[in-house]
This record gives sequence, structure tokens and C-alpha cells, in this order.
Amino acid sequence: MRYFLNNTRGKDIFTGLLFSLAIIIGAVLLVTFCPIIYQVGISSYDLEGYTGLSNAQMVKSLTTICHYLTLFAKEPLQVPYFTLTKETLIHFKDVKAIYAFLQVFFIIDVVILSFMIRSHLKESNVEFLNVTGKISVVIVAFFGFLSLTSFDEAFILMHQMLFRNNYWLIDPVKDPIIRIFPEIFFNHCLIGILFLIVVVNIVLQFLYRKVRHSL
Repeated sequence: MRYFLNNTRGKDIFTGLLFSLAIIIGAVLLVTFCPIIYQVGISSYDLEGYTGLSNAQMVKSLTTICHYLTLFAKEPLQVPYFTLTKETLIHFKDVKAIYAFLQVFFIIDVVILSFMIRSHLKESNVEFLNVTGKISVVIVAFFGFLSLTSFDEAFILMHQMLFRNNYWLIDPVKDPIIRIFPEIFFNHCLIGILFLIVVVNIVLQFLYRKVRHSL
């Protein structure tokens, strides 16, 4: 590792990877904890008749779940207008564990990244910005392709990989809470995440070109 970091190219790749992970995880967390996509798209989802709830009530339920997924929320999950089965509560607990990991990893990543960027700037080296863009382009292209061609299969595979049980297969009769989460919503979330990654990388590429010529 020391040799890798002492090597300029290796250092660029390492920092670019850290930066890419920070951007991706940051985009995931932002889309999750700022449910703008749901609030904007809920009218088009046409769920009121299907769920028996108003749009405002569904947004309140989603907001409660989002708060539960935050790192510092310790209280048991209680979603307004719904009574959750034991299996679904376990599933949300599993989801919370994943998001707790992402939040902790994001904090550690950003701390290490800040030191790495500082080191790069002392060396007048901003090539890591270019590397970050290249890594992110590959990731966006891959997941963008999945969202357009085989989102259903990718969605199922992701759940099979992340969860050790099948509690993610929520029965809408036993747990009607799943009705407020249409599949198209998750597709829109993925598109929102990819959009944020692209915007951030456009900004980074602009900075890279501008700063590189000034060094």
C-alpha cells in the first residue's frame, strides 16, 4: 500500500476511487434522505386508490421510514397508517444496517479523501479529478444500461445479494406498506442517483481543466 501511494499514478487511482465512492454513496444517501423524487412523482404514481391513503399521508409514511434509516435513529420503526408484520420489521432492520454501513463508510471515506486531496494539491497534482471522472463514467454507463434494459432482473439480483432472507418479498395483503413503493419509484431513484453523479462529475471535469491549465 505504501509503495502504491508513493507512486504518483497509484496515488491518483486511489484518490480517484475514494472520490468516486464518496460521490456514489453521497448520491444514494441524498436521494434516500431527501425524498424529493417521491414528493414530486407521487401524483403520477396514482397510488391513492390502490393504498387508500392521500398523497400527504404516503409522504408522511415515507419520511418516517427515511428518518428510521438514519444513523442516529434508535427508536423502533413505527410507520403512520400501517401495522407491520414481524418479517417486514426485520427487513427494514436489515435495510437500516446497510444504510448505517453506508453512512459510516461515507464519513470515513470523506475524512481520508480530504487528506489525500490536500496532499495532491501540495504537489500541484489534480489528475485525480480526471481519474474520478473516468471511474464514474464506467459506473454510470453500467447502471444506466441496467436501468434501461433489465431493471427488474437487476433489482431482484441486488436484493438476493444484499439480504440473507426472503423478507424483502413483502406480501401487499399482509403488509400493504409495500403499496406506497411502486417499482417505478425505485427506477426513478436510480435515475436520480445517476443524474447526481453525472452533474458532480461535470463540475469536477470543469475544475480539472481549469485548475490544470493554471498550474
